[in-house]
Amino acid sequence: MSVISSLGRRAAAVVLAAAPAVLLIGAPAQAAIPSGSGWSTSWRYYSTNSFEFEATLPGVKASGFGVDVNGERGAMVTLTDTANDNRCARVVMSVPGWGTLGADTVCTTGDSATVGDFNAKAEGYIYVTIYRMYVFGGDWDKITTLVIPPSKDDPGLRTVDTGASWKYTSGSSFTYQVRRPNVFLTGNGHHQGNSRSAWSAVQKTSTDIFICASGKVSGPGATKSGQTCANNGVQAFNQDGFTNGISVEACSVPAWSAKLCLSTIVSKPM
Repeated sequence: MSVISSLGRRAAAVVLAAAPAVLLIGAPAQAAIPSGSGWSTSWRYYSTNSFEFEATLPGVKASGFGVDVNGERGAMVTLTDTANDNRCARVVMSVPGWGTLGADTVCTTGDSATVGDFNAKAEGYIYVTIYRMYVFGGDWDKITTLVIPPSKDDPGLRTVDTGASWKYTSGSSFTYQVRRPNVFLTGNGHHQGNSRSAWSAVQKTSTDIFICASGKVSGPGATKSGQTCANNGVQAFNQDGFTNGISVEACSVPAWSAKLCLSTIVSKPM
């Protein structure tokens, strides 16, 4: 994904300088959210018929490429065990209603495996789920899922640089981006105790006077949105009190037709 805008960087500086302390006098102590270091997902179209994606957890990395011919898609993913942590790395790439594109597990530091099918011609959502697994027993202690939405009925998704990403930049701070034609949402957030905060800015990237751009962050405990209709206009908004995954949505809002949206979910570390 493209680097965060200067507006996002300024917002990040504000977050680090002014994130409020959480004081719950007389209330039971909240369980702190674990460190998010090493957690991320991203995907984007780098041509009108090709996309790339990546997801990471501590000790786990999955990266891949896909092809898209008028909404019929296939993909390959490479899984790597990146840490000597007595854990295995696992990936499952699937399309609900179609089947599994590929799945594999590696358990030795530096080992990798590649699975998938470029010729699948699947039309639905692509789910790439990665796990940090225990060596014995088949259970896991960390998991996150990257979701790439279908383009069959939304060809605008096949525009170069359309995509979404989020990444923990420290144990408790993260950034995120969502981009589709006419709109770009960028932001950053922070967690403290069991509460998460998000500072966002939505930008209209079109000069069409009949299109607006809107953005929204939502999830258990909170929701907030913003909209701008000015040429290349920007609207900032922020919200505290999220308690789980944060859905980040960017929408192009034409005056006389349905809005077109794209979203991602910033996982809550475990």
